[in-house]
Amino acid sequence: CQPCSEDIPIQIVINFRSFVKRMGQDTLREGPFWAALDKARNCTECGVCMTRCPYELPIPELIRESLRWVDEELG
Repeated sequence: CQPCSEDIPIQIVINFRSFVKRMGQDTLREGPFWAALDKARNCTECGVCMTRCPYELPIPELIRESLRWVDEELG
């Protein structure tokens, strides 16, 4: 699904829940996770990633869901 035109690290973004489960909420508040979160907010939902995804995942929707979950968890 990479590269993303907005430079979003898609695999990291759609797996935020797993990272938090394994490493705690503070994981998303620093370093590469925080940068990924910031970039994910710039998703234009262009859909190019979906044409590249070998699993035919609805990536823009997964990014939105992941951001919504993060906002609720860290809100």
